[in-house]
Amino acid sequence: MVRLLRLNFRRPLILDGAMGTELERRGFKTQLPLWSAQALLTAPKLVLQIHKDYIKAGADIITTNTFRTNPYTIKKSGAVKMNSVIARALTKIACDLAKSAVGGKKILIAGSVAPIEDCFSPNLYPGRRLAERDHYEHIRNLKLGGVDFILAETMISIEEALIVLNQAQRLKMAAMVSFALREDGNILNGDKLLSALKQVAKYNPLAFLINCTTLNIIEKVIDSLLAVAKMPIGVYPNFGPPIDRKFDQYLTPSKFARLMSQLKDKGLMILGGCCGTQPTHIAALAKIIKSS
Repeated sequence: MVRLLRLNFRRPLILDGAMGTELERRGFKTQLPLWSAQALLTAPKLVLQIHKDYIKAGADIITTNTFRTNPYTIKKSGAVKMNSVIARALTKIACDLAKSAVGGKKILIAGSVAPIEDCFSPNLYPGRRLAERDHYEHIRNLKLGGVDFILAETMISIEEALIVLNQAQRLKMAAMVSFALREDGNILNGDKLLSALKQVAKYNPLAFLINCTTLNIIEKVIDSLLAVAKMPIGVYPNFGPPIDRKFDQYLTPSKFARLMSQLKDKGLMILGGCCGTQPTHIAALAKIIKSS
C-alpha cells in the first residue's frame, strides 16, 4: 500500500523556489553533471540556509536538493564503480539537510526526482530499462532518507514520468508529477500535456504540475488543463533561460505574486517557483495566498 499522505487544501499550498540558481546567486558555482548536488559536498550549510529561508518565506513544502543525486548522474561525473554508494550518500545528506531545516515545523518534504538525463534534452533519454533501474534506486534512497512524498519534476516525456510514478508506487511512496513545456504548450519531447494528464491518472498522483516553464506559456494551457483535471493542479514557473549563468529577474517579487495569485483564482492548488525565483518571491506569494 502506498504511504498515506493527506494534503490540506483549505487554501493553495506554497511550494519553495529554486535551489540551483539560488546557490549561484549566493556565490556557489554549479557545474554539470552534478549541478546543485555538488553543494551537498562543499557547501552543505548554504543548502541548509536556502531551505530555511524558503521556510521563513512561508513555504508549506520544501524540495530536497536531489535533482542530480541519482546513480546515473553520479556515474557520469566519473564515479563509475561507486556510483550507487555515492548516490545513496549524497541523497542522505540532502534529506538530512531538509529535515534539519524543517525541525519540528509542519512543513512537508518533497523528494526531487528529475529526468535521468539532461532535463532540456529529450533526445538523450537512455531508454526504459536503464530509467526503470535508476529511478527505482533513487526513489528508494529518498524513501530511506525520510521524505514525505516523491516529486517527479521537470519531466520531459510521458514515458519517463510514468516510470517514476510506477517505481514510486512499487516502493509505496505517494508522488506528485510535474512537466516542463515547450513554447507551443506541449511537453519538451512533443508529447501532449492533456495526454499526460490522462495517462498519469491511473497512478493517482497527489497533484499534476507544470514547472521550469515561463508564465506566458503556462497561461496558454492552464484553462484547458483545469477544464478536464480531476486532481489538484499546480505550477512553479521559471524565469526563462539563463544569460551568462544569471537569470534575468524580469518579474519582481510583487509582480510574480500578483500573477500567481491570478492563477490561484482559477483554481490552482499548489504554487511555487523554479529557476530564477528567490525566497523573496516565495515570501510575496505566501503573503497574498495566506491572507486571502
